[in-house]
Amino acid sequence: IEAATVFLNDVHDYESDRRNRLYGPFTGGSRVLVESRLTRRALVAGAWIALGAAGLLTALLVGLTPAPTVASLAVILLFGSLAVFYTAPPLKLAYRGLAELDVAVTHSFGVLLCGAVFQGGALLDPAPWAVAMRKDQRVRSRIPTRIPPKRGCRRQTRRRSPYPTRRTPMPIRRR
Repeated sequence: IEAATVFLNDVHDYESDRRNRLYGPFTGGSRVLVESRLTRRALVAGAWIALGAAGLLTALLVGLTPAPTVASLAVILLFGSLAVFYTAPPLKLAYRGLAELDVAVTHSFGVLLCGAVFQGGALLDPAPWAVAMRKDQRVRSRIPTRIPPKRGCRRQTRRRSPYPTRRTPMPIRRR
């Protein structure tokens, strides 16, 4: 699912990536389409292949897990859709100022909840939700450090994050 998301991001962010002259390792996409290292057709084909592989692995996982089929499919479809629609239509979450929230949910909360459900836990059991929420708080505290500078965003079609930002990174509290 992650590979399909990256491929589709390059396809759907082409215009924004093309205009972005202040790109870096964490902004501006992989630039394979902008620099003509891959074609749009190859990226779309790669996304379909990755989604097909994800579908086959999902079927295998659902067959092997002790969890109910409906719960397993529900969490995979929910978090997989959130990942794919990061920049893909119809949601285009990154263009609505929801990119950081989408990544925080899919890469922390979603992973923990999927793990709990796949191991046979109930979808509404409060324990995995509590752990996931704690993990999500740690991720959200790091989000402001990943927002690109305003100057680089002026030519972009994306909106800036709705989260308040800090000039210095938040300290990480260890217990």
